[in-house]
Amino acid sequence: MTSAEDILDTQRRQTLLGRVDDHVFQSAFASAAVRADVDDLIELKLGAMLDYELWVTGVEVGAAVATAPGTTDTSDAAASHVFDQLLAYVVAASSRRRIELRDLFLACSAALRSRRPTELRHVLRLPTISQIIDALSDETHSWPTKVQETISRALILITRQVGRQDIENARRQVDELRRLQGEMESALFAGSDQNQRSALTLLALYHAGQATIVLTDYVLAGQFIGGTGRAVNVVTELQTLMRKAHEYAVLTSDPELTTWVTSVALIAGKLRSDSIWASGSNINERTDALVRSVSNRDGAILSMLPSQQDALSKNLLDPQREAVILQMPTSSGKTLMAELAILQTLSGYADSRVVYLTPTRALATQVRRTLGSDFSELGIEVTAAGSAFEEDPFEQALLDKITGVVVSTPEKLDLLLRSRSEWFDGVRLVIVDEAHMLKDGERGVRLELLLANIRREHAHIRLLLLTPFVENAQDVATWLSQDRAGEVEVQWRPSRLIIGLASLKGRQKTRRIEIEWKEPHRKSALSDTVMPLTGDERAILKE
Repeated sequence: MTSAEDILDTQRRQTLLGRVDDHVFQSAFASAAVRADVDDLIELKLGAMLDYELWVTGVEVGAAVATAPGTTDTSDAAASHVFDQLLAYVVAASSRRRIELRDLFLACSAALRSRRPTELRHVLRLPTISQIIDALSDETHSWPTKVQETISRALILITRQVGRQDIENARRQVDELRRLQGEMESALFAGSDQNQRSALTLLALYHAGQATIVLTDYVLAGQFIGGTGRAVNVVTELQTLMRKAHEYAVLTSDPELTTWVTSVALIAGKLRSDSIWASGSNINERTDALVRSVSNRDGAILSMLPSQQDALSKNLLDPQREAVILQMPTSSGKTLMAELAILQTLSGYADSRVVYLTPTRALATQVRRTLGSDFSELGIEVTAAGSAFEEDPFEQALLDKITGVVVSTPEKLDLLLRSRSEWFDGVRLVIVDEAHMLKDGERGVRLELLLANIRREHAHIRLLLLTPFVENAQDVATWLSQDRAGEVEVQWRPSRLIIGLASLKGRQKTRRIEIEWKEPHRKSALSDTVMPLTGDERAILKE
């Protein structure tokens, strides 16, 4: 049985977190479910609630709302630890006991603040968790409880972001509260002997609800139209609403309500600053058009990943730089960064060209489709250079007429450089995808020579190298441009990196695979995975 002393023991709770996390991880490999102990889950949740309260106590509502894109805070480590606990609890408990909406709401606050949105959204989109989010409660609640639950669900939907429909659904649910407000308030005050406290509670909730409406409009369209019919400053509007909500919550002397209001401010502030509008708009007319396009399509992009925010905050698009190396981990959003660089270049130079280099023809085809789709509404042509290794007069005539983006392999671009050097007079930017292949033997040497020739013969062309990693990045950038080079290194990863070392152990019927797990970027207590081999598998190994 869990005691208060156990819950307050930090070291014990850290050990407990590791144990539950290991249960969740090992269940992915087990033929039967590996379930965490119920007492462990209860203790983990209570510990998470305690740490959550300690964390949010130091949060100022107005500052939480005004969080800038790409910024970190000293409290992020505390938020990350809270999310570790809530994440392990939610995933492990989803098959054992009922997950409450409040658990998911607090997880949203901690995850967004600790810059872990991809891990959070993966969990929120799990079928078992989605059922909890999407199932509207048919229980009879008091009006304040219904309002609070509806706003919580709306903010979870905005966080989950399964396309625009989640945000639109959130707006509809909050709008429905307005329709019910008059009727439900009359019933509440008629049957209450604490009208003042009930009124203060509702005022806190209503201000939080209005902040949610402001947020939904901003995430969907990049603006909120106020009562005067003009767009208002969203940060100022959210700060005003949430500070008022917090003042009313404090006056109720209800600590749970005060914590909830602070959580709303944290979620709203991060969803606003993570929005694609916060970092991607107001760069130039074409980037605004791209943001509108990708935020309105099927599979809409409504938020920027922390890695993308970091890249922009480190002046990725600084036009003074002639050579930039962008280091971002795999699946952290390099394509969108390349697209913004392309649009910045094409906006600055009329009738210019951008060359996008890929190491293979297959990747060139994929990139052409992606860029072609994203730029289709912007009137920017995306063309793939042919794969021929000799001059083709017909193709050359077509390339001479092209402005926009040309996707090519290094070999094809090298042929163009040697045979039609004047064609590069209209090129203003060359993007090199998978630039770590500079270390790839003969192909790397050829790419290195190509880039050196471009810089020597056409010094006006800027270079952007995209790579998950490259040694001596700053040295490479300086080699490409002595005076105006830069390195943009992003450390943020979209998910946990877990490395397994598998080995065969045992003999005959005890033959098995054992996997030792390591996490380079965090301390974890993952145990070795043991996978016994079947008779058929043992027979195959003998052959």
